[in-house]
Amino acid sequence: MEPYVVIGGGLTGLLAGKSLKNKGLDFIGFEQGETLGGRVEVGHHRFYHEESTKLLEKAVGDLNFGWERISLPAQERKKGEWCKLGDYEFLEEEKFYFPEGFYVPSQDNLSKVVDSLVSEVGGFFETRSQILRLDLEKNHLELEDERIVSFSKVIWCAGAAELSHCWREMPGNIFGKQKKSASVTSPKGGLNLDMELSSPLLEPNQTVLFAFRFKDKRLRAIGVGDSPTESNTQNIHWLLFLDDETAEDREEVAKCVRALKRELRKEFPEMESTVTKERIAYLSVLSGEPPVEVNSLQLHPNLFYLGPQLRTAETDDSLRNIDLALHNWAFLRGTLGLDQPGAEAK
Repeated sequence: MEPYVVIGGGLTGLLAGKSLKNKGLDFIGFEQGETLGGRVEVGHHRFYHEESTKLLEKAVGDLNFGWERISLPAQERKKGEWCKLGDYEFLEEEKFYFPEGFYVPSQDNLSKVVDSLVSEVGGFFETRSQILRLDLEKNHLELEDERIVSFSKVIWCAGAAELSHCWREMPGNIFGKQKKSASVTSPKGGLNLDMELSSPLLEPNQTVLFAFRFKDKRLRAIGVGDSPTESNTQNIHWLLFLDDETAEDREEVAKCVRALKRELRKEFPEMESTVTKERIAYLSVLSGEPPVEVNSLQLHPNLFYLGPQLRTAETDDSLRNIDLALHNWAFLRGTLGLDQPGAEAK
């Protein structure tokens, strides 16, 4: 029997790989990036549903999360002061980060989840592997390096737009009336600026808004600070959504980052001497956008989709990002009988 193939080595792909391994099913994983784990390191994760935290605990039972529910209202920075968030016309993607009442792990964090999963199934994944074509008639993948890989079933944990590109014979109605949704065909771009500070700047897990000007545009960065470490350092994550014109020009993206850093240092002069590390991650697709509704996550008898860009009508329509990905992973476990010891996969 040909192996399963897992496309995408982010959190969902690693969870899918662990489920298959625990069931004794052979699989090969492919990740187009250089490392496994996906966006877990980005820092803007929101578990809004308690059930999702239980699903993650079920997936990685050897960690102790100690979940904490955060109910701090978002704030914005104006004229050197923190104040109540103004009445803005936010993008749908921005709205995702402002509701109160989300869960964060107070002990073992998502980086440790990824480390645990990589140690268990990372050896089954190939990084820097680009899929060019998914052929579900012949049951094989064509890779950028000209290899042909045969499979029994595919578990797609990468973006829906990439799936549309690779699966050229995809039925035109598979996404229903929403096939042309921006979350599938026209993803917004953005960036994440991570800063490590030698002393805390923001209240732990407090979501903040920082507006600044870039050329003739008024932009908004969404920030959140982690809990200080034992040495009193703090990691702060700034998430910035970009319009298509800016996102498609890497030089403009770089200029935008410099503008954001410059304005942050003006607003917070202490950052000049306390920032010890910085990391910038460019994001071609951002989580939080409304998912497209499909009839089933089993898009073909031999193809399952687990990412957060698709959902079924039976799924709570408030689920987004990591909440939805975990629920989609639970769908796979149930469909393939992975929760039933000794049961054969269909």
